[in-house]
Amino acid sequence: MTWVETLLAFVAGNPAVTYGAIFLAMFIEGEAVILLSSIVAWQGYLRWDLLAAVLLLGAYTGNLLWYAAGRYTQGTRIGTWVKGRASRITGWIDRIVLDRYPSFAILSKFLYGTNHATLFLVGWNRYPLKKFLLINLYANVIWVSTILISGFFLGF
Repeated sequence: MTWVETLLAFVAGNPAVTYGAIFLAMFIEGEAVILLSSIVAWQGYLRWDLLAAVLLLGAYTGNLLWYAAGRYTQGTRIGTWVKGRASRITGWIDRIVLDRYPSFAILSKFLYGTNHATLFLVGWNRYPLKKFLLINLYANVIWVSTILISGFFLGF
């Protein structure tokens, strides 16, 4: 039995653990998790509706944690170090990201490597939480749906 067959047998036998692992994995890496889990769902091992909900909830929760990390490290030693390292580009980033955050929130989802930095920066600059939650919800729905549909067709 290959490792892929072993993994698929585990997924089939332990769906709750699988969905939990997918939820937690969305905190760190999104695109690969969505693509791989959608291919597994296409093969019939996961339910599409439940997978979409877990992916969306995992991305949303993970993004909130990145926002909180930015918001609450500002006055710490780590925050002082980050501020010293980024002092040359802070004004530029503030103008680009914060002034246009609703559109940049969606764009950063699709530009690999910018999403977590953007979320951290938005939290760092104390962007209003209510606005962040709403904008982030829309951005996650668009992003997860797009990658999930792409994964479906890749599995096909």
